[in-house]
Amino acid sequence: MDGNHRPVITGVHASERFVTVAGSNEKVARIELTPIIDVVTDPSYKSSDAPFEISFNYAVKAFSWGSNDLVFVSGNREERIVLSQRK
Repeated sequence: MDGNHRPVITGVHASERFVTVAGSNEKVARIELTPIIDVVTDPSYKSSDAPFEISFNYAVKAFSWGSNDLVFVSGNREERIVLSQRK
């Protein structure tokens, strides 16, 4: 890509699946977030790393009563949370 094309994030793709934790019967919901990238022509842009921030609202649902483990993954970053569902 030449230096006149600035990358921009136009959206986020979310993929959900259940995975079993190695060595146990525990299941966790794995939610993978992948940015959708496009480019815009910008004669002033010079190819370089550019910091960015993005907000993505995503509703999650409990998959059983009690504690529900969810793992959010984007690139090499993982964040695990517990969503509690009470009766």
